[in-house]
Amino acid sequence: MKIKHTLTLLAIVTVLLAACKKSANNTPPAKKLKYLTQTTAVRGTTTFIAYSTYDDKKRLSTVKAGTSTTTYSYGGSDNNLVYIESVSSSPSFRETIEFTYASDGTLSSAHDVIYRNGALSSDIVYNYLVVNGRITEIHHEGIYVDKYTYDDRGNVINVYLNKYNYNNVFSFDDKPSATTNGFPRYIINSSINFASPNNVVSNKGGNTYTYTYDTDGYPTGAIITDPTGATTKTTYTYTEM
Repeated sequence: MKIKHTLTLLAIVTVLLAACKKSANNTPPAKKLKYLTQTTAVRGTTTFIAYSTYDDKKRLSTVKAGTSTTTYSYGGSDNNLVYIESVSSSPSFRETIEFTYASDGTLSSAHDVIYRNGALSSDIVYNYLVVNGRITEIHHEGIYVDKYTYDDRGNVINVYLNKYNYNNVFSFDDKPSATTNGFPRYIINSSINFASPNNVVSNKGGNTYTYTYDTDGYPTGAIITDPTGATTKTTYTYTEM
């Protein structure tokens, strides 16, 4: 009887261990994130389509639209964004932006060079002031300074353009932007397209943005209405990685 009792206990322990092992093996995988692959914008009779691709580290690699291709390159010990090249054949256009970083990995400057029809059009160096990982000032070769203010979520809610003595104020929703995954967070020449994690819903210029979202909160479409009442309808397509 004692042997039988021992065998029964061993059987119970074996079943419990098997159940625990099965439970561990059935742990659901981490949820995949959505990466923007296509943006389609329609304004009147004009349709604009941009395609985005990513490298093996899920970082933005290229954006292609019509005859234009923009390539993003990364490097250094921190694998930061170091180089952007935009090329278009019609009209003939080439822009290169080279980023430099301080020894602690903080963004220091950007050298922006533009050629139009083969001739030099612009050659500007931007110097950055970064506080707590956020760009708060961009110095345009010591001529004038743009300033940036953020909300608690990291959205750029105010841009002060020193050259024009103008404040542009933005408001945001609380949903992930279409470019929240894979796109580098940078500001160049006062453009804040990729700088904020959420979606712009209005700005001081009078544009309003109305979004539709999927079940994960990502925008699937947007209607942008300018002060004249003209609209641009945009749709977003993603892949999960």
